This record gives sequence, C-alpha cells and structure tokens, in this order.
Amino acid sequence: MGRGGQQQSSGQGSMDLLYISIFFVLLIAGLWYYQHATIVDWLYRLKIYELNAVIWVMSKLNPLLKQFGWEGAELTTMLAIREVLLQASSESVQLKNFWNSIQSVGIFLAYPVFAVSLLMMVFVNLFSVANRFNIIYNMDKLKAIHQSLWPYITPVAKLSLVDESLDQMPWGMSKRPLEFCEQNNILIHTTVNGRPSIAVDEGMAEKVFSLQMGPLWKGLDSLPPHAQALFAIFAAKAEKDTAGAKKLLEQIAYSSSNQGKLDFSGTRELLSKHVRNSKVIGRAVGPHGYILTVMASMLEAARTDGVLATAEFLWLKPIDRPLWYMLSSVGRQTAFSEVAGPFSHWLIEKRLRRPLKVPNVVTAISALKEAIADIKYNPDGF
Repeated sequence: MGRGGQQQSSGQGSMDLLYISIFFVLLIAGLWYYQHATIVDWLYRLKIYELNAVIWVMSKLNPLLKQFGWEGAELTTMLAIREVLLQASSESVQLKNFWNSIQSVGIFLAYPVFAVSLLMMVFVNLFSVANRFNIIYNMDKLKAIHQSLWPYITPVAKLSLVDESLDQMPWGMSKRPLEFCEQNNILIHTTVNGRPSIAVDEGMAEKVFSLQMGPLWKGLDSLPPHAQALFAIFAAKAEKDTAGAKKLLEQIAYSSSNQGKLDFSGTRELLSKHVRNSKVIGRAVGPHGYILTVMASMLEAARTDGVLATAEFLWLKPIDRPLWYMLSSVGRQTAFSEVAGPFSHWLIEKRLRRPLKVPNVVTAISALKEAIADIKYNPDGF
C-alpha cells in the first residue's frame, strides 16, 4: 500500500509539471499571436539600446586592443545590425528573423560582459574582505596580539593553562562543596536505610568558615601593597575618576610580565586624591570590620561608575586567593566555598550597617548543608 501510494504521488507530480509546461507554451504562443507587434517593438528598442552601449564601449577599447595585436570587435557589423533593427517593421517581422536578430545582438553583448566580469574578478581577488583573512593564528600569536588591546591578560599570556590540571595552583579553580568539605574534614559519614550518607558537621563548618574571615580592618596602612592598590583603584572609580583607575590597572597588568615584580607605584597619589573626605568611600567602609568585607563593598562602590570585572585584575589570584574569590563573589547569588564565611558575614554587615567583629557565618553553614543534601553520595568516587 505504501509503495503504491508513493508511485501514484510521483506520477501525479510529473503530470502537474507537464500541465504547467503546456500552459506556459500556450501562453507565449498566444502573446506572440495577439501582441506580436508590441513584443517586437519593445524588444527591438531594448536591443538597439544595448547595441548603442556596446558600440560606444568597443569604439573606445578597439584602439587599445589593436596595440596588443587583438582585432577587437567588428563595429561595422554592429552598425549594420542596428540599422536593420531601426528599419524593421514590427508588423511584418517573422518569428525566425526576430529570433536571429535577438541572438546577433547577444553575441556582441558578450564583449562588455566579459570585460566587466574580468574587472570584477580582479577586484574580488585583490580587494575582497575574505581574502584579507590570510593569516593563520595559533593561541600564542592570538594572545600576543590581544595583549596590546587587553593588557589585563598579561599575567597568563605566557602560560598554557589548558594543559594544566584544574586543581593545580596557583591558578586552580575553586573547590566544589563536596571537595571543600572533604578537604576540611567537615563531613560526617553516616548510614541511612542501609546506604552510605553524608552530613555537614556544623561545628567544624563554623570553625572553617570563621577562619576564612582573615584580618580585621585597621585602616589603609595595615593593607598589603596589592590590596592598597586595589583600594585606590576602587576609590578612583567610585569618585568617577575612570581614567586614573584604568591607568593604574593597566600599569599593574603590564608589570605582571616581570615575574613577581608588580608595579604599584602611583597608589599613594590616587589614595590621597580620592580617599580624603570622601562620603562615598566612608559609606562603603564604615559598616565593615574585616578587610575582605571592606574590599567587597569598595568594589560595589566602584561599579557605580560602570563595569569593573575581576578579570581586569587577574594578577591578584595567584598572590591573594581569598581576596580574589571574595571580589569574584560580589554580584553573585552564591559565593565560592573558599570565601563563603566572609561573604555571609559581609551580607549581614551590609544589612545592619555596622561592623561586626565576631564572625557570623550562619547563612554560609545553611547554604553548605543545602548543597551537600542535594548530592547523591557515592563513597567509591564523586
């Protein structure tokens, strides 16, 4: 049944094509029969215009062609054909003569068409946008070129991070919740319904998250040089000094090509320019008691002037991993495990608008418990 239906459909399609062809043949024949004079008159006029154009072009090209030993086009023949078309009576032209006249003009039209095609071919080969993409780049060349446009990649421009393990320091990725718990002995191994299960040791989790808090905020002078530089950059952005912040950011990025010798010069000048008597910076720093939470709010203040991605200070990650991940968590709904404690504390300080000296990591513990509860634990590997 299926094959019969397919054959019938194929046959019907062939007949439709035949009917359409017959229709167009009859249509053309009818038009020629009833509108013979109009068709001849219109097409002859068109061909005369074409011949005039060809005659004009070839009259200019023939002398040049003869210099190269080419005969060029026969202008006398073209002029004769044009005269025939001009003198022809549209009423008396027969189909055969009409067809021959059209073909004769078409032959001469090939000359300018060939010339234009040749010029277009030369143009496409010499000036086409596609032909400009003729340089093959590998990743090293691409990084070198983009380094001048985006200097912030300088710290990793000469590295091949693709070939390194995701856990290899100092550029290794942040630990996932289960790996973080295993590494810090936060898990309690139990059995539920005869199956191995895990839970979070809240006491140990509180201890680990509290230790993540880092030093208390004791003013700018207590900050290490790299943190002072970032504070100055954030302060400049918060005070709408985009150019000053960008200058110091690029300076540090470029200097990261010198192994371990980052150039923080200009930090003091930027701090003196923007920190003194700044209400914006006062509102950002005032509610916080730890360096990490202060720096997080400073980054928030800086972003009121526009985008400031952590990728713009990529050099920070290998020298101060906690600060890097704290700043990377700003703007996210969830924090990285390595800084979940200070992130939790930061949110509470922001809400209360006052500094807290005692770590408050309750929300970090709750979030970790939720993340672990969602994991289907397999003791043989995860």
